[in-house]
Amino acid sequence: MRKFFKFAKSFLLNKDRLGDRLPRNSAIELAVTDKHIRAWDRFLDSDADLLVCFEDDAIFKESSAADMCDVLAAIAHLKPEELLYVDLAGGMPISNLKIAALEDRKEGSFTYYKKPVTNTACSYLLNRSTAGLFRSILSNSPELRHVGIDWLLNALFIELEKQGMTALCFHVDPTVFNHGSTTGECTAWQR
Repeated sequence: MRKFFKFAKSFLLNKDRLGDRLPRNSAIELAVTDKHIRAWDRFLDSDADLLVCFEDDAIFKESSAADMCDVLAAIAHLKPEELLYVDLAGGMPISNLKIAALEDRKEGSFTYYKKPVTNTACSYLLNRSTAGLFRSILSNSPELRHVGIDWLLNALFIELEKQGMTALCFHVDPTVFNHGSTTGECTAWQR
């Protein structure tokens, strides 16, 4: 782990070596992915039932508290063993994601999908069962840790499907939180 952070630091802090953005961006992507995985691990080591994960560009809105209450009410019926993923901050226009065929239904501001998909990892909610399966898959396929978090989430969802598991998945629109990098409230690290 120390080697990874030493490697990442060399690309992040040494401007002479940043002539090519690819190594820098790759190092940052790996660091961000690692933070999400560590958040899942800490969550699983706690006694909490749900994890709401935020990246630094998740922006609270005046309606965020009330919108989160709506999300919690929508999942209150779930049994602990059921899988759950809720995209809370969006990011890309849904039309760009090419996931319309996966849409199951719309209920108010919630769009339910036949299988789990993510927009971006800016802010999402998952439960213990989902995080536990993520940890198990990563233990068996550690190479997945070497992709960006958005790609990792979708790879994990594909693996869940291969294992015959289904999850309740919905995206909230309008979103619970703004994705500051897409709304212009924050500057994305890639720029």
